[in-house]
Amino acid sequence: MVMTFCRRPRDPAASVTTFIHGNPEEVVEEYKYLGTTFDNLLKFSANTEEILRKCHQRLYLLRKLNSFGVSSSVMMTFYCAFLESIMTFSITCWFYSLSLQNRNRLQHTTSVCSKIVGLPVRTLAQVFYQQALRQAAKILH
Repeated sequence: MVMTFCRRPRDPAASVTTFIHGNPEEVVEEYKYLGTTFDNLLKFSANTEEILRKCHQRLYLLRKLNSFGVSSSVMMTFYCAFLESIMTFSITCWFYSLSLQNRNRLQHTTSVCSKIVGLPVRTLAQVFYQQALRQAAKILH
């Protein structure tokens, strides 16, 4: 499998065939690697869809916890473990490549969680900066 990254979509008929050990390799539009879906334009739209799909499933559980009268601290722990971890997985890879629409969709999910929990939660930008600084510190030390 081969994925070429470019700014504009290419005509499939004009694509160059890549051979490895004499075998032609298939050119793909999207590829999932270590849980993150890359597309050939590096827009991460498919990755955002997958994140939102998983978050909406878990958001149902958070709403159920709220309906049972569970304390805010327990719901916050649930949010951090089951929702924030999904939304921020490999965030340093894709956050700045997201379109404004996809960022807003993810941020909307975060704000809905904040309303359900009843406590403020970190924005995705805050999590991104924190993780980027942590990774930079690891590189420098």
